[in-house]
Amino acid sequence: MMIKVMYKDGSTHLVSPRFLDRLLSSDEIFAFRRSSGWVVVSRDRLRENDEGNGYTGQERRLKH
Repeated sequence: MMIKVMYKDGSTHLVSPRFLDRLLSSDEIFAFRRSSGWVVVSRDRLRENDEGNGYTGQERRLKH
């Protein structure tokens, strides 16, 4: 699954989920697209990390 991202200069690209994490960590993107719409990094809630997120159910995401 590729994720559409918008860089701070307005350009858009498709990236892998792993690369999205890298872009978020390095503060290189303005927004990325979820199924519910665009997520603006400086405004919208982002997941922190997989550990300590309060979810106690079974992990269903694929680990790569």
